[in-house]
Amino acid sequence: MNNMTKKLPTGRPRSKHGGFTYLTKARMGDDKVYLLRYLTATRQALLHDLGQNLSSQKLILVDRVISLLGVVRLIEEECRVEGVFQSRNLTSSLSHHYIAFNNSLTRMLNLLGLERVPEPAKAVSEQEFVDKIYGKKKKK
Repeated sequence: MNNMTKKLPTGRPRSKHGGFTYLTKARMGDDKVYLLRYLTATRQALLHDLGQNLSSQKLILVDRVISLLGVVRLIEEECRVEGVFQSRNLTSSLSHHYIAFNNSLTRMLNLLGLERVPEPAKAVSEQEFVDKIYGKKKKK
């Protein structure tokens, strides 16, 4: 077979960062258990920041944010271990996926809102309110 009749490779190059496995099979390598703990803690903190009564749309966005964050963190970990360059070019995960996932993550966080939802004020008795405004009187 000469060079003119060789078939070109099909499909996309295989990524090694594990982000697609995480998205499609919800699995992460045993060496990345600390990332699962990080994602779980981040989800809990995000839910706390958004308040108690979340709509189902916001819950879906929170789950998508955590999924995207997982992929971004896996890509970052791959770059930490393998480096950011292959020969003289950026690795394919950085050049093709990283920016897109980060942009999607930023847009979703903007949809959720960047401020914490204040916790509901607790009921205050009339005496506590007066004491707060005028200060407590000292007993003699």
